Amino acid sequence: MKSEATIARELSGNWRQDHLFNLEQSLKMYDWIDERIADYQREILRKTAELRCEQADQNPLQRVKSKEKAKGIRKRGEELMRRALHGMAGVDLTTIATIGVGTAEVVMSAYGADLSRFPSEQQFVKHLRLAPCQSIT
Repeated sequence: MKSEATIARELSGNWRQDHLFNLEQSLKMYDWIDERIADYQREILRKTAELRCEQADQNPLQRVKSKEKAKGIRKRGEELMRRALHGMAGVDLTTIATIGVGTAEVVMSAYGADLSRFPSEQQFVKHLRLAPCQSIT
């Protein structure tokens, strides 16, 4: 482990003012864009809450069984969207092994929130062609 003095010495340098200015402006732009993205995410969550279906109340959202998937959802801050998508469809698509929150968003934007035409998870996955083809001759 390095000492505090060593770390301070390694962080010091001869920085050019134009580079520091450029870095500062880049950080400000990044922060501004990040705020706009957060605004959009809040609006999307507000709109999806308006689309909550009765089936979501009858079929409560369960915790994610895969610890790795749950950790990824937490790390990416996707739990609110996962809850919102469940509220719209009444089912949690993220229980399917290969489907994360982002993929669930895409699927629901293509198929809509009513997934009742698929009586089971297996039929849904087969329809999406996520299941490997098992040609037996």
